Amino acid sequence: MRASAGGTTRPSRPPRGAPSSVSLAISSSANAPSTARLATSVAVARAHARVGAQRGDFVHKQARTLARRFDRIGVEDLRVKNLLANRRLARAISDAGWRQFVEALDWQAAKAGHQVIRINPRNTTQTCSACGTKAKVHIGLADRIFACTDCGLVLCRDRNAARNLNPDRQDKTGVGVDGSKTLVPVGTEAA
Repeated sequence: MRASAGGTTRPSRPPRGAPSSVSLAISSSANAPSTARLATSVAVARAHARVGAQRGDFVHKQARTLARRFDRIGVEDLRVKNLLANRRLARAISDAGWRQFVEALDWQAAKAGHQVIRINPRNTTQTCSACGTKAKVHIGLADRIFACTDCGLVLCRDRNAARNLNPDRQDKTGVGVDGSKTLVPVGTEAA
């Protein structure tokens, strides 16, 4: 503020070269997004919201089906945040929504009065579900068949891991649910 001759103050002028308020108004409206761009961003946001709602609906329906069917459900206690560090698999892992599914499964199972048991994922694919021995050769992601050299079990690696994650078999490595040794002939697709 500057004092004038009459003793009153008036606002000071902006320094030379500074934009006036009129030019500021013009430049801010020029930088504003167009109506078409706003409409497009709203349409994209709606599409993303719809896909998210569909995914959430699917997850809850699948979790509800499992929670009603089984009293005890075993899941690998995966640290999804650590898995996302692998840049090659990060998008696929995020799209699969593992964490969202396990949270929905916990909720649906609690609602049904059932139990979700988190199991240590260490060596679930590498350990034989029939005899409990660890595979001598490391099984990579590309290897789809598990073959035990000790007992001769041959299974899909995912089926073998699922059998290892069965909460009813957790304390009985290499022993069936009925207490007998689970020997499966080579080449069979055992449960």
